[in-house]
This record gives sequence, structure tokens and C-alpha cells, in this order.
Amino acid sequence: MEKVENIHEIKILALSFFIGCIFSSQGQNDFFVHFYKGVPFIEQHDSIKPISKGSIIEKDAKLIINKKDVVHLIDDKGELYKISKTGKYKRKELKKIDAEKNSSSFSKAFFTSLWKQFTNAAASKKNKSAVVYRGDDFLLMQNPIDSAKVYASEIRFIWKAIPNKTKDYYFILKDVETGKLTKFGTPTNELSLFMDDGMLKQGNSYQWAITETKFFNENELSFFNFRFITKSEFKALELDIKELSNYLKSLGLNKKEIKATVSEDYKIYY
Repeated sequence: MEKVENIHEIKILALSFFIGCIFSSQGQNDFFVHFYKGVPFIEQHDSIKPISKGSIIEKDAKLIINKKDVVHLIDDKGELYKISKTGKYKRKELKKIDAEKNSSSFSKAFFTSLWKQFTNAAASKKNKSAVVYRGDDFLLMQNPIDSAKVYASEIRFIWKAIPNKTKDYYFILKDVETGKLTKFGTPTNELSLFMDDGMLKQGNSYQWAITETKFFNENELSFFNFRFITKSEFKALELDIKELSNYLKSLGLNKKEIKATVSEDYKIYY
């Protein structure tokens, strides 16, 4: 147990050091949406749009909270702010709100890292004209997210449904070690696979892709990666997962919301 705790402490120090090295002063006053309930909005430049996870609250924007809405914001220090009172909030007003109490050094370092990811994503979005996509198929894949870790007997793959589509989607699974490709055709936008069917093995790495073409060129596909981790690998992550889950519970998230949030943020499905 002492060894696991030491690994946990090393992770915190390494994460904190990495964050300190890569931060710049630009954008450090920005808030990002980490979690929300209801239908809160952002008002900016005479337009109103619903928020989503990773939405940025910029200097000239207002956060609109309606009845029964809840929004969690994070800042560059890993602090989390819970807003549930009805009203319109400018950024200077959000700065006056007290952060939620957090005694977890790991979750604070983790949210700081997540804030940096949101910052990079926002910068990429502004400069999307310079980003080259390999195809629309890349944009379809949703779950599991890229570079995910899986510790479960079943894994459900989910991708965006194309409106008015009548022909099958083609799900492609690739074993990274052997290079073997397996293909499924399905009219729906999700598919479940199980460990006991022989295709998936603990400790192995895989890639998956979605295409609309039955006869595809593998080199033109964009793959998401995932790995079925072993019991010992999961044990090494368990303390982090528990610490993050307990903090989310203290914020009022239920079990389903906690598991979904941890899976997406920490890239682990368990």
C-alpha cells in the first residue's frame, strides 16, 4: 500500500511540475465549463448559445443561469466554482464567487491540467483554418475517447449519427499487436463488444474507426486508440479515481454523473 501511495504522490508532483513549465500568462483569467445541468447559456456579441463542456467564459461574455441550472467552472489554478443562483454573470462577477473547498491535491492538479487542455482546444478552434482533418469519419467517433484505458468486461462504442442516413456504418477494430482488422456493418450508431468473445484481451492495445465505406483504404482512416489494462494497472490508478470521485460527490454529482465525468476526464472506462 505504501508503494501505491508513493506512486500517487509522484504523479501529483510530476503533474504539478509539468503544468508549471507549460503555463503562459495568456488566458489565465479564463473560466471553462467543466460540468452543467439544465440549459444554461452564454451571451456574447448579441448572440445567445447553450453551453457545453469546455465552453470558455470570455471577458465580454455573460453566463446565463436559469431556474434549476447548475454550472461548474474551473480556472488555471485548478479551483472549481459552482454557480446555481439564477442570473446573468459577467466574468468580473464570477471572480467574486468563492471556490469550492478542495483538500485533494491530486484533483486540484488534475483540474489545472484539464483547464490547460480546454485552453489548447479553444486556441485550436480559433485557428481551425490551419488544422487539417483527414476526413469527416474522424469527427463521428465519441466513446471511448482517444487514448482511453478500459477495465471492464464490456465496452460500448458510440459515434455521432448522421441525419437521414439509411445505409450501414462500418465499425473497424484493429489489433495493434497483430495488425488484424475486424469489420462490422450496423445501421445504428453504437456497438458493444465483450472480453469473452475472443477478439479483446486484457493487456492488449486496439484501435477503432467508423467509416461509411464498406471497401475502405486503411491508410485513409482516422483511428482512436484504447487499451484493455490489467488488474495491476487498474490498482495503480484506483487511488486517483477514488480521490477524484469523492471530490465530485462532494459537489453534488450522483453516481452515474461521477462515473461519466471520471471516464471522460481521466480517460478510463471501468
